[in-house]
Amino acid sequence: MSRLTEQLDNGVVTLKKGMTDENIQEALCVLADYEDIGLNAERVAILTAAGEDNRIFISPVKIGATVYQIGKFKGVFIIKPRMVYGVEFKNNTYTLLFDGAIGRLNESNLGKWWFFTRAEAETALTEREKK
Repeated sequence: MSRLTEQLDNGVVTLKKGMTDENIQEALCVLADYEDIGLNAERVAILTAAGEDNRIFISPVKIGATVYQIGKFKGVFIIKPRMVYGVEFKNNTYTLLFDGAIGRLNESNLGKWWFFTRAEAETALTEREKK
């Protein structure tokens, strides 16, 4: 999204496209969207600083979500649903903490051994069985 506002040399903030009713309405809708999700200038500043300091990351899954692992059981590949109870991020690798197991999720095994949906896991398992 491009900026809607600009600050003039005298410090006045105005709309870049001009102060028409349509442009004012657009700016108010954008402001309302931010307010609806709890964002304000202070919150944005905190999140920006934390991101610049590498203190935050976006988890690939929510806590409590189910992910699907292809694994072997008695020599046969099966799909194991795993409920995520924690996520760690270290050395550019996500570690998902599961019920009864720990699994490493990174780009090399996402879509190969670990999946976010059962359908993706079933498709991969079918392809694996064809080989």
